[in-house]
Amino acid sequence: MGQPEEIVEVHEETPWGLLETSLRSRWRTKLKKNRCSKDCVKRSVISIVPALGWLANYDIKKHLVGDFISGCTVAILSIPQGMGYGVLAGADAIHGLYASFYPLLIYSLLCTSRHVSVGVASVVSLMGGSIVQSLGTEFYTMGPSVGNFGLNSTLESANHTAPHDIPLHFRVQITMAVTLAVGVWQLLLGVFRAGYLAVFLSDYVIKGFTCAAAFHVCSYQLTLILGLRNVRQKNGPLKLIYFYYDLFSQLHSTHVPTLVFSLVCITVLLLARIFITQNPKVTKRLKIPFPTELIVIMVATLVSYLMDLENTYNIKIIKHIPTGLPIPQPPLQSLIPKVFFRSFALAVISSSVVISLGKIFATKHQYKIDANQELIACGTANIFGSFFHCVPASAGLSRSAVQEAAGGSTQLVSLISASIMLTVLLLFGKYLEPLPRACLGAVIMVALLNMLMSVTEVRRFWRVSLVDASIFLVSLCATLFLDMDIGLAVAVFYSLVVFAFRMQYAKVEEIGRVRNTTDRFLSVKKPTVERIPRLKIFRLYGPLYSGNAESFAMKIRKSVSNSSVSTKESPLVLCGKALPEAAPLAQTDGDLEDTILSAGYDETLTSELGEGIPEAKSPNGFLVHAKQGTSVVVIDCSAVSFVDVVGTENLKFLAKDCAKNNLTLAFSGCSDDVRNTLRFSGVVPRSGDEVLSENLSTTQGFCVRPYESKHVRKDKSMFKCGPYQARKIVYKDARIAPGGLSDIRQNEMVTEEGEVVTPWKSLKTSVRRRASDKLRSVECSGEYIRKSVVGVFPIFGWLFHYDIKKNLLPDVISGCTVAILSIPQGMAYGVLAGVESIHGLYASFFPVLIYTIFCTSHHASVGTFSVVSLMTSGIVQTVGTELFIRRNASGYHASNYTDTVMDLKDIPLDIRIQVAVAVTLAVGIWQALMGILRIGYLAVFLSDHLVKGFTCAAAFHVFTSQVSLVFGMKNLKQRNGPLKLVYFYYDFFAQIMTVHVPTLIISCVCIVLLYLTRVMINQNSRVMKIIKIPFPMELIVIIFATLISYYMDLEGAWGVSIVKNIPTGLPAPHVPYYAIIPDILGRTFALSVVASSVLISLAKIFATKHRYKVSANQELIANGAGNIFGSFFLCIPTTGALARSAVQEAVGGATQLVSLVSAVIILVVLLALGKFLNPLPRACLGAIIMVALINMLKGVLEVKKLWKVSLIDASIFMVTLLATLLLDVDYGLAIGVLYSLLTFAFRMQYGKVSVLGKVRGTEDEVRPVEDPTVDEFAGARVFRLYGPLYSGNAEAFISKIRRAMTPVPGAARVASSYLTPVPEAEIPVEPASNGSVESNAGFEPDLEANAHTGVTRRPSTADQRRNVSTVVDGDGIHAEATSLKPLSVIVIDCSTINFVDVVGAENLQSLGRECKKKEIKLALVNCSEPVYNTLVLSGILSFVPRDNFYKSVTEAVEHLLPSDHDRL
Repeated sequence: MGQPEEIVEVHEETPWGLLETSLRSRWRTKLKKNRCSKDCVKRSVISIVPALGWLANYDIKKHLVGDFISGCTVAILSIPQGMGYGVLAGADAIHGLYASFYPLLIYSLLCTSRHVSVGVASVVSLMGGSIVQSLGTEFYTMGPSVGNFGLNSTLESANHTAPHDIPLHFRVQITMAVTLAVGVWQLLLGVFRAGYLAVFLSDYVIKGFTCAAAFHVCSYQLTLILGLRNVRQKNGPLKLIYFYYDLFSQLHSTHVPTLVFSLVCITVLLLARIFITQNPKVTKRLKIPFPTELIVIMVATLVSYLMDLENTYNIKIIKHIPTGLPIPQPPLQSLIPKVFFRSFALAVISSSVVISLGKIFATKHQYKIDANQELIACGTANIFGSFFHCVPASAGLSRSAVQEAAGGSTQLVSLISASIMLTVLLLFGKYLEPLPRACLGAVIMVALLNMLMSVTEVRRFWRVSLVDASIFLVSLCATLFLDMDIGLAVAVFYSLVVFAFRMQYAKVEEIGRVRNTTDRFLSVKKPTVERIPRLKIFRLYGPLYSGNAESFAMKIRKSVSNSSVSTKESPLVLCGKALPEAAPLAQTDGDLEDTILSAGYDETLTSELGEGIPEAKSPNGFLVHAKQGTSVVVIDCSAVSFVDVVGTENLKFLAKDCAKNNLTLAFSGCSDDVRNTLRFSGVVPRSGDEVLSENLSTTQGFCVRPYESKHVRKDKSMFKCGPYQARKIVYKDARIAPGGLSDIRQNEMVTEEGEVVTPWKSLKTSVRRRASDKLRSVECSGEYIRKSVVGVFPIFGWLFHYDIKKNLLPDVISGCTVAILSIPQGMAYGVLAGVESIHGLYASFFPVLIYTIFCTSHHASVGTFSVVSLMTSGIVQTVGTELFIRRNASGYHASNYTDTVMDLKDIPLDIRIQVAVAVTLAVGIWQALMGILRIGYLAVFLSDHLVKGFTCAAAFHVFTSQVSLVFGMKNLKQRNGPLKLVYFYYDFFAQIMTVHVPTLIISCVCIVLLYLTRVMINQNSRVMKIIKIPFPMELIVIIFATLISYYMDLEGAWGVSIVKNIPTGLPAPHVPYYAIIPDILGRTFALSVVASSVLISLAKIFATKHRYKVSANQELIANGAGNIFGSFFLCIPTTGALARSAVQEAVGGATQLVSLVSAVIILVVLLALGKFLNPLPRACLGAIIMVALINMLKGVLEVKKLWKVSLIDASIFMVTLLATLLLDVDYGLAIGVLYSLLTFAFRMQYGKVSVLGKVRGTEDEVRPVEDPTVDEFAGARVFRLYGPLYSGNAEAFISKIRRAMTPVPGAARVASSYLTPVPEAEIPVEPASNGSVESNAGFEPDLEANAHTGVTRRPSTADQRRNVSTVVDGDGIHAEATSLKPLSVIVIDCSTINFVDVVGAENLQSLGRECKKKEIKLALVNCSEPVYNTLVLSGILSFVPRDNFYKSVTEAVEHLLPSDHDRL
C-alpha cells in the first residue's frame, strides 16, 4: 500500500493580514524596480510629462505635415464652437475662445492620448451654464451683502431669473470657480487612481444622457433663433416643460428679422452638411473637412457689419470681444465652497468623455493610454484655465474626429491649434463683434444633430436587451424631465440597481451526474442525468450576497424538504483524507443500496456529528452507513465569485437547519476568496477541510453506490481535499449543438425554424401566458373567494382559526407589556419628531389598528421608532421654515434663511403639525405604492451591515438631539445639513456654562435608574427567568417624575421645562395639508425606504424563527395603509420597532391580537389618563430616549466582526456610518446604498478568468491549467469568465483575450487570474528581446498577486518539478517558457456567464472582427438561452458562425483545430 501524499498545513490569516502581505510584496517589488538610475529617472519624468516622450522621438518627415494640416483644421472648428459654447456656458463668447487656448497648452504636455482634442464641449458647457444660472440667481437675489448689485428680490423670484439678467462680471466669476472645481475633482480622481470608474457610465447611460442634454442645449438656443428676450430659464425638475410653456406663450413676440437670419444660417449649414461633409465622394476629394461653420460665421459677421443689423433690424449681436489675453487672477474664494459639490457631476461627465474618446482612438491606432493620467492632464488644464477666465474644458467628439481624419498623429496638433487661437485672440477678435448671436445658436443646433439622432439607438437596444433599453430610456427621460445632474445620478443608480437585480435572480439549479460517467455533472432536468444517491447538489451562477442569499437558502430548504429525508438518521458525510491507493472503493457487507465511505476520522469528529450514529465496519476498515433519502447537501461554488457577510449569515442558518434534520452542509469548488470568507465567518471550521471538496468528483466520495465502483478512478487525487489542490471547474451542458439549435427550440425565445425571437416579443408571450394562467386559476367557488379575501385581509386567516386556550393568555400579557413600553416611547419620539408628545401616542394607536388588519407578520410591533422620528424632524424643520417664510413673506427677506433653517421651537406648532402629518401621508403613499407595484424585494439591497452602520449613526444623531433637553440648554439651536453634528457640539461646548443644573440633576437620576434596571434586571438572564417579563422601569420613571414635578412645582420653582399640554380624548379626523405634498414627496422617499426596510427585516427575522411566511409587499401595503390612515388623525410616521417586537415575542405573543390589546390600553390612556402627564419634565423623555439607544450605539462594535470576515463589507459599514454622522441621515443612507452597489459592481468587475486545459487521461474533462495534471490545448486557448459579461468588465476580459492572440514566443501556459479595471486602451504586448513578456504590473516573477483579495500564491511544485521557467505578462499572469504552436482557435466557455449586456455583446463582436482579420477561429461554448439570444440579436453571427457554437470545450477544439495539429 503506497503512502498517501503529504498534506501541507495552511496557515490561516485574517483578510487584513492577507491584504497587508500583498501590499508589502507590491511595495517591495516597486522599490526594487524603481532604483535610482538614469533610466528610472527618465521613466518617472516621462510618466509625469508624457509630451517629453513623444517630442524626443518625433518623426518630422512622417508626422509634421499631417499634424500641421490637422492643427489648422481643428483651430477652424474651434473658433465657432468656442464662441457658441462660451455663451452656452453662461459667460461670453470670448471665454469660450480662452478655453480653446489655455487648457490645450497644459493638456498636450500631460496627456497620453494622441488624438483627443480638448476645449469647449456642448454638454459640459450646458451643465456649467446651469450652475452659473442657479448660483448666480441665488446670490443675485440676496442683495448688496453678497452680490454688490444694490438690488433685492423675494424668494419666489429665484427661479425666474434669466442668465442675461445677471451681470456679466459675476457670471464670469462663477464660471471661473466652476472650472477650478471641475479641475480639482478631475485631479483628485486621477491622483487616487479612480479612472476605472468611467466604466460604470456605460454606453447606454452615456448615450441616453447626451441625447437628452443635447435637447436641453437646442431648447435654450431657440430664444436666440426666435429673438425672444423675455423667456426666463428655469432651474430644477421639469424645467424644460416650464421653459416650453413660457416659450409658446410668448411665441407671438418672435423677432422676425432674427428668425429669418437664423433660418438662412441653418439652411446653409444643413445643405453643406448633407452635400459636402457627409458626402463620401466630396470628402475623398477634399481630404479635410469643409469649414462650413467658419465660413457661415465670417459671412454673417460681414453681412451684419455692412447692413448694420443691430441698429437697422434690432438683431442682437455679440458686441464686445476684447483683444489680447486676460490678466491671470484667481477665482473668487468665497464661491468655491458653493460650486464644489455642484460641480461633481460635471467633472464626472467631462472625465468620462475624455477617457472614452481616448480609448476609442487608442484602440484604433494601437497604442496605450492611461486613464488616470488623462484625468490628471484634464484636471490640471482646467485648474490652469480657471485663472484665465476659461469655461470648463473637455474633449470634443467632432474636433477629435476631425483631428484624426485630417492626419493628426500627435498632440503637436493641439499646440498648432493653440497658436492659431492665440493669433485670433491677439489680432482678430475685435472683427467678430458684429456677429449676430442667432448665428451662434444656429451653429450649435446643427452641430448637435448627431447627438439628437442617437435617440434612435433605443431601437437597437430594444432588439437586443429590454433591460439595457430601459437603462437608456431612464437616462434619457430622467435627464429630460428632471435636470442634467439629477438625471445622470438617477441613470447611474438605476443601472447599478438593474445590475444587482440581474444578479439577485442568478440561476440556481440542482446538479446530477451524467449516466456512465464519473466526472460530468449537469442539471437534473436533463434526461441523461441522474441524481447521486443521498446527495443533493446545488449550483449558484453568480455571487452569494445580500440580494439573493435569502432566496437561495429558501430554495435549498424547499428542495430538501420535498425529498425523502429520514430525520432520525445521522449519516457520516465527511471526506477529509485521501483513501489509501490499494483500498477498494465499494466492498461492503451485505446488499446496500447506498454506501457512505469515510477514511480515518477520530472520535472527536464523529461526536460532532451527533451521537447514536449506526456504524458498520467494512472489510477495509472504513465506516459504512446505509441510509435512505438525502444525507448531504452540497453547494457547488465553482461559479460563485464572492460571498459577503449576509451570505455567510444565511449559510450559517442553513447549516443549523441541516444539523437539526441530521443533514450535513458541504461545499465544492470554492475559490480561494470564497474559501477564506467561509472560514473567517465561521461557516466552515478553520481547523480542517472536512466539508470542503475541491470539485464534484471529490464530492462523490461522500456517497458511492456499489454498481458504480467500476467507473470510479482509483487514484487518490480524486478524494483529496485541500486548499491548494487544483479545483475542477465543472461545466454545464450546452443547449446549443454545432450547426443547429435542436436543444433549445423548446425555449420560448426560439422558433421552430431556429430564428431567435426579440426580447419584446418574448416578453409579450410571457405576459400573455401568465395572464391566461391567472384567468384560468380564477373560479367562482367559496374556497377561491376565501383565499382572495385572506390575501387582501390576512387578519381573517388567523382570526377564524384562533386557538383561545393556547394563545389568548400569552397574547394579553404580551399586549399589556408592549403598551407599557409604547407609552413612554410614544411620548418621547413624538417630541423627537418635532411635534408634541401626544402625537406619538396617537401614532401608537391609530396606525396599529390598520396594520393589524393587513399585515402578515405575527410578531412585528408597529409604532414610533427613533430613527424615523429623527428623519421626520429634519423634514419638519426645513419645510416648516419655508412655510413660515411664505406665511410672513412681507416681513422677512429671502436672504435671512438661505443657508440656515429656523430652530424647531421657533416654528409655530400648527406649522410643525401640518408638515409632520403631511410627511406621514407621503410616507404612507410611498409604502403603499411600493407594495402595490410589488417591489418589496428592493429592501434586500439594504444589506445587514449597511443598515447597522446607518442605524448606529442615526442613533447618535437621535442621542445628540436630546442633549439640549437633558442639559436644559434652551438657547442651543439644532443645526441642519452636512457637518451639523460638528457645529452642534461646537455650540454645545461654547455654551456649556449655561447648563440648567436642576434639569441636569433630574436627567442624571433618570438615566442612572434606567441604566441600572436595564443591566441588572432586564439583561440579567437569572432575574428574567423569575419575573418572565421585562421590568417596566420607563413607565415607573415617568410616573414618579410626573408626581415629583407636580408636587414640587418644578416648572415654577426651578424652571424645569415640562410637557405642559396633553389633550384628553381622540382628535377629530381632518384632511392633511395636501398643498405641501409635492414639496415633501421627494424628501420623504429616503424616510419611507428606511421605515420599510426596518419593518421587512423585523418581519423576516421572526418569520424565519417561528417557521411561517411573510409577504414583503403585503407588509409595505399594511404599513403604508396604517400611515395614510394615521395622517388623518395627527399621527407621525410609524414602522416596526425592534425593542417592542422583541419584547412581544419574548413574553409569548403569537398573533397580532397583541397589537389590538396594546391599542386598547393606549386608548384608555388617551381618553382618561393623558391630562395627568402634563407635569412630566421633558428631560425625563430625553433620558428615556438616550438609554433606549444604548444597544443601537453599541452597534459600532459590529465592525470588529465584519473586519475579521470581509474588508469590503466592513468598509460598507464604515462608509455608511461616517457618511451618516458627518453629513446627514438622508445623505448618509444615499451614500451607503450607492457605495454598497458600487462595491458589488467592483467585485463583479474583478471577476475571475480561468484558462482551461484537458485533464490527462480523460476524454472531455477540462480544468484550469494551474492544475499540474492539466495540459493546455496546443494551438487553442480556452477562457472561462466567472460572472456576467457587462460594461464593467467586458473591456478587461476582451483585452486579456487579445493578449492571447498575439504570438509570444515561449508563452505556453497562462494561469487563472482576476480581471482588473482597464484604465488604458492597449494593443497586445510585444515580446521582449529575451522571448518573455515584459512586466507592466510590477510583480515579482515568483509571485502571483490576487487583485481581488490580496492573496499571493507561489508557483506550484509541479511547475518546479518540470523545471519550467515562469515569466510574467502585462497583467501579472504567469506564463511558462515552453514552445507552443501558433494560436489558431480561441474558445470562450460561457457556462458561468449569467448574462451579457449590449456593451459586452459589442465587445465580443469587436473580438470576432479581429479574429476574422487574423484568421483565428472564435468559438463559444455552453451558452445558456438568454446569453445566446442576446449575442445573436446583437449581430454576433456576422463574426462568429452559427456552427461555432458548441456544447463542450473538447468538441469545439476537435472540430476547429486543423487536422495536422497536435491536440495536446
